[in-house]
Amino acid sequence: MSFQRLLIRRSGAWAWHLSPVLPGLLLLTAPRGAAWAQDPSPAPASTLNGVYTEGQARKGESTFEKQCTACHVPAAITGLPFRKAWSGRTVGEFLELIRTTMPEDNPGKLSRGQYVDIIAYLLKLNGYPPGEKSLPADDGALQRIRIDTTSSGSGRTERRKDGKREET
Repeated sequence: MSFQRLLIRRSGAWAWHLSPVLPGLLLLTAPRGAAWAQDPSPAPASTLNGVYTEGQARKGESTFEKQCTACHVPAAITGLPFRKAWSGRTVGEFLELIRTTMPEDNPGKLSRGQYVDIIAYLLKLNGYPPGEKSLPADDGALQRIRIDTTSSGSGRTERRKDGKREET
């Protein structure tokens, strides 16, 4: 008796006959929505599509006035300076910078929610539209939200002191 026949008799003939079919059966019986079958990374969101709510921006404005105005004026973090610094980067990067460096005398002093609300307020100041969902506090979600600008920026220009026009 050959070695192969001995194995069939001891383990049962069904094991040898089903072995080529077994991977297909496993796929058919896998639960729907299994993690390996899902897209691992949702499409990135854009600040142009409303990623915060009006209420969140109002809370952020209140916190900004209490915690940030001693050192910052909104004009310094809006318009062209903001777009040059943050266009193409993520809200997650923006949160990380603010959270780890502000307030200057006690970085990380505020709650994560307060920092996110401040970002919602700053997005509003920079002309980004509000949406129906609040800006999330989750790192992964924030890393998928790009700070985008239109090709023409805000569409507004102002005349500088030297008479030249500048996009704001």
